[in-house]
Parts: sequence; structure tokens; C-alpha cells
Amino acid sequence: MLKKSVLAITVLGISTSVFADVSVKIPNGVQVLVENGNETNFSNLGFDSKDTVIFPNGNNQLVFRLSHIVQESGSKKTKYKSVPMIATFTANDTTLNLKINKRITTLDEGRTFNKKPNFTIEDNGSPIEVKSDVLPVGFDLMTDFSALMRTYNEGDHLASWKLEDDFSVVQKKTPVQMNNLDTSTFSSTTENSGNVESEQMLKFWFSQASSQEQKNFLSWAIQNVKQQ
Repeated sequence: MLKKSVLAITVLGISTSVFADVSVKIPNGVQVLVENGNETNFSNLGFDSKDTVIFPNGNNQLVFRLSHIVQESGSKKTKYKSVPMIATFTANDTTLNLKINKRITTLDEGRTFNKKPNFTIEDNGSPIEVKSDVLPVGFDLMTDFSALMRTYNEGDHLASWKLEDDFSVVQKKTPVQMNNLDTSTFSSTTENSGNVESEQMLKFWFSQASSQEQKNFLSWAIQNVKQQ
């Protein structure tokens, strides 16, 4: 019981100090497609939206597009979807705002925007450094954006993002390092496993989880601590 209590207190402390996150506020009319290489459950019709995207601290990548009703000609209206835009950025323990710097109300404005997309990501009203690019797509009705981004990120492009790089950035940016913690706290688990790589991956995927997922994992972990 004592070991379980120590583990619970230690992991809970880590989750609040090490695994803090970055929130990105998404404006209306913007559809989120991919978050750090993972395709979201977006609608191909383009009428869905997310108010906020949560990322772990460090280097992250967001893929999105404009998707809303615009004026086509006269009183006729149509659905406009912009080219997919890629934003790769680094941030820690903050709330950011995605800003589209051009209001698109007509199809012609949308076509012009596609030629030169213009957006910023701001922290307290000030733009942060963002590596941006557009993602070329074909005319498939069911585009596999995660596959396209995997291919994109494997190349040396303007906004390429690497999962390995992100893990190293998260460790460097966080104020508390796992390696600096008292190793005796984890002796009951690390000595049994003897697998440093597995421990590092566990820490990483824990940082990727949402707050609720972290709580669920902690509840499960406390009930399944291995006894010596």
C-alpha cells in the first residue's frame, strides 16, 4: 500500500509540473485536419469545427483549412474549402490563438487566399515563430491526410516535423526532468523492468494523453503496481 501511495503522489506531481500543455484556440470556419501526424475525426463535408486543440509542451504541428459558406455569384452561395495549411511551432505552458489574417466572404477571395494563405499564431496578441507551408492534395473525395503528412514530414520541407525531435524538445523545455527525480521512488518498477527505453516511451505517451486519459491511466497504474 505504501509503495502504491508513493507512486501515485510522484506520478501526480509529474503530471502537473512536467506534462503541462499548450492550448491553441481555433476560430470559427476553420477545420482541423491533423494534429502531430494524427488525422482528426473531421467531416469531409466540412461543417465540423473544434474550439481548442491541446498539444504537449514543445514542438508541434497543426494542419487545418478554412471551410465555410461563401458568396459565389449574385445570391448564390457555395461551400468553400481552402488549401490545407501546415503550421509547425514551439510553445510551452500557454494558450495560443490561431488567426486568419484575411476574411473570406466570396469564392473569388477564397481563390486568391489559396494562392497566398495568410495566418498567424499569437501568444497574448503577439505572433510567435511559425514554420508554415501548404499541403498539396489531389481531388480525392476521401483524402488520407495522415498519410500525406507522413510523406511530407519524411522530406526536408518548410514545415516538416519529426516525432523524435518533438520528444527531445519536450524533455528540454520542461522545467522538471524525469532524470532529476529521486530514482529510489521508481526503484520498484525500473529495477524490475531494466528497460530505460520503455520507461522513456511511457513518459512520452503519458505526455501526449489528455487530462482525463492521464487520470484514467493513473487509476489503472495504482491498481496494477507490481509487488517485489
